[in-house]
Amino acid sequence: MISIAALALAVELGAATDGHSNLTPVQTHGALRIEGSQLVDQHGKQVALAGPSFFWSNTGWGQERFYNAEAVKTFATGWHASVVRAAMGVDEGGGLLEDVANRARVETVVDAAIANGIYVIIDWHSHHAEQYPDQAVAFFTAMARKYGGTPNVIYEIYNEPLDVSWSGTIKPYAEKVIAAIRAADPDNLIVVGTPKWSQDVDVGLCPTTWCMKTSPESAFRKAA
Repeated sequence: MISIAALALAVELGAATDGHSNLTPVQTHGALRIEGSQLVDQHGKQVALAGPSFFWSNTGWGQERFYNAEAVKTFATGWHASVVRAAMGVDEGGGLLEDVANRARVETVVDAAIANGIYVIIDWHSHHAEQYPDQAVAFFTAMARKYGGTPNVIYEIYNEPLDVSWSGTIKPYAEKVIAAIRAADPDNLIVVGTPKWSQDVDVGLCPTTWCMKTSPESAFRKAA
């Protein structure tokens, strides 16, 4: 396995099992990092995050109305999620390239996640991210400058790439965007989607995989 680690996130109702009911997940675990092939917290303890992903943020798609602080609070306090994912649409209709309001929606979710003491994934939600490297660099530079000082934030710079080359397509894009983030934020996690809709989890830097209800989960776990 080439990767440093695979960050597996379940897109389903998941409970935070940190054993500290009076503390939030971020209060309990603090800054996350990769140690060997494991995701660990500030104490060096292995940790797994669970929580829902918001639907695409795109204007006019109907689900953008849920990008609000109350929804995040419900996930944090009612669902006991330890993480939420803000899936910012980019190149599809109504995405960031057409409507900058998408960035404000993401920031609303991030701010609410910080207020509720949970982690939040800032997701560049495009299947063709390599076609927009300059826009991604500008966006993630702004996010890193604004939120790089908080341990809550995780950057996901490429959502579910299609059946494309890791070395020829995803990796060059990722290296450029990662360099931009690291110039402003040297610490917070950065995850990268892998080929075939993030199912090739045995390649990559710190890849994500998504286990849907209809996915062959055992196969993904074996590869990871």
